[in-house]
Amino acid sequence: MELNDVATITPTTRILASVWLVKKSFLTK
Repeated sequence: MELNDVATITPTTRILASVWLVKKSFLTK
């Protein structure tokens, strides 16, 4: 895996994780 791939995937993973946590918190309420 190239460094460019890591630089691209890392922010995307963080965004997806944030969205997932938000959805999870809404479903819990």
